[in-house]
Amino acid sequence: MFLHKSYQLESIKFINYIDLNDDELQLILTWRNHPDVRKWMYNTDEITLTEHIEFCKKLKLTNNKGYWLVQMGNESIGTINAIVTGKQIGRAHV
Repeated sequence: MFLHKSYQLESIKFINYIDLNDDELQLILTWRNHPDVRKWMYNTDEITLTEHIEFCKKLKLTNNKGYWLVQMGNESIGTINAIVTGKQIGRAHV
């Protein structure tokens, strides 16, 4: 499924959360726990490392969600996600 793959477009990499190394997992956890990010999340409680790792592992089992770390060159610049909302591939909220 396209939601479980990593991609590269020229110098921009989209690394699927299920393919992240330990340093990348920790970086995203730090971003997710930043107060300016957490205030917009459904659950505003601080996320533990164990919870974060479990969230990423569960993504392997889903068929309608994909999360990617975005890198430009060797610099991590953000994350994106897609959630398929319809029965047709190609319909998603990003």
